[in-house]
Amino acid sequence: FRDAYNLHKDNDHNSIDTLINVSNHYGELLESEKSKGKKNLSPREVNNVIKKGYETLSIQSKDGLDRWEKYREADEKAVLKKIARVAVEDVRKLLRES
Repeated sequence: FRDAYNLHKDNDHNSIDTLINVSNHYGELLESEKSKGKKNLSPREVNNVIKKGYETLSIQSKDGLDRWEKYREADEKAVLKKIARVAVEDVRKLLRES
């Protein structure tokens, strides 16, 4: 995602990197819980993982939380129009089939 949309172009520590780091942090916690032998976690176990992740998560302002890149719809206008057209066409097909 980061590479596809060139979100790494101006700085090494932007908001997408922060999201990736948070995702990796929770992914590691979930894998460590699953490695204890259970195939699926109960809702209570997931809740405990979330709490543990929140307590152990370290986000610093240098990761880009003190500034953000402004989203400009105009930059992605053509792609957004195409996505909308495809979605509308898919719905039309589904309605014709039912």
